[in-house]
Amino acid sequence: MASLLYPAACVGCEEPLPRSPKLVEHGFESNWCDDCWVRLPESWQQGCPKCGSYIKRPASFGDRCALCHDLPLRFDSAVALGNYHGLLKRMILDLKRDMNESLAFQLGRLLGLRLLQQEFFEHVDFLIPVPIHWWRRFKRGFHASAVIAEGVRSTTGVAIADGMLRCERLTDKQGTLSGPKRFSNVKNAFTLKPLVTVEKARVVIVDDVMTSGATLSELAKMLRKSGAASAHCAIVARGTGSFRPRTDG
Repeated sequence: MASLLYPAACVGCEEPLPRSPKLVEHGFESNWCDDCWVRLPESWQQGCPKCGSYIKRPASFGDRCALCHDLPLRFDSAVALGNYHGLLKRMILDLKRDMNESLAFQLGRLLGLRLLQQEFFEHVDFLIPVPIHWWRRFKRGFHASAVIAEGVRSTTGVAIADGMLRCERLTDKQGTLSGPKRFSNVKNAFTLKPLVTVEKARVVIVDDVMTSGATLSELAKMLRKSGAASAHCAIVARGTGSFRPRTDG
């Protein structure tokens, strides 16, 4: 009865799905139409080991690509579902504009599948969604990173440590700033809440998009100073700017 009243729709394009969709391993395809499913990033692709980008020369500078080799990134590594373009870009814009929790959750599930393929993830203690200032949370009515982290948890089983960090001040929007100013904009913007400890913890910070990496780097720096053993990042999309995406797998 529910399926008749509320027909299943693809979370990517909102087109109706068949009543009995074909399931694949992990059941992901039951939430996507065939067109969107084949356009999603391939799970076997490997991005830059430092920033997670998928560009034509992914490791031109040792363990860094041309996109991040000169950036002061303080996290250990980043894993991205794909580059911020095409279908992935449109879906992220849709989930922010429409506060689409279902889409954010499903993208988190896919990101969790990518994380399970990473060696470091075998020893992770918990996930940390990127915190936002209370006023920005109130205006948006939606915390995308937290919902994405829930999707990651549903795939991996790793617990979420939500609420252990807070954003102390209302920063300028990162998208309006140049690269260097993005790092100064978030400097000392985050703290651990009282009585919270991350001593020797191995954590993964979860966010929707990374461009310069300033916010994630600042969080990783703060966590490492507070005693965390490692701080990796999991992002749905990696902004690559004018760098051409890799298309050869």
